Amino acid sequence: MDPLAPIVASLAEALKHKSRVVLLMTHPAFRQPRHSGWGVDESRALTFRRIDSYLTSMAVPMKALPGRRPTRAFHRPLSAYVNQLADSGFAVDAMEELPGDPALRPRPRDAAINRAEREIPLFPALRARRG
Repeated sequence: MDPLAPIVASLAEALKHKSRVVLLMTHPAFRQPRHSGWGVDESRALTFRRIDSYLTSMAVPMKALPGRRPTRAFHRPLSAYVNQLADSGFAVDAMEELPGDPALRPRPRDAAINRAEREIPLFPALRARRG
């Protein structure tokens, strides 16, 4: 979503007083296109998620599908969404962080990565109320 401010403002205009909105997105703290990835510290038997530039908002070019125009992913820290909702008269009243499901992978992965995927959320869901 870009630019974010007019999108959230239009939510406030479109929704009735005392309405709720839910935002579900890939987790900006752990899943940034081209700015995150898995790592392994074999000396500690630890699988981890490497994150670069979390606090920097950015448009990241995405690989185009055959026959399609290229697009971009827009990264922002979670605070950008919470603050923009607040600026438009919403208050976040719930948040859930949802992990991926290794069973849904097209091919099996290492047990340590499966464990890390269950612990490092793929999606945050923010619920905000207005009024």
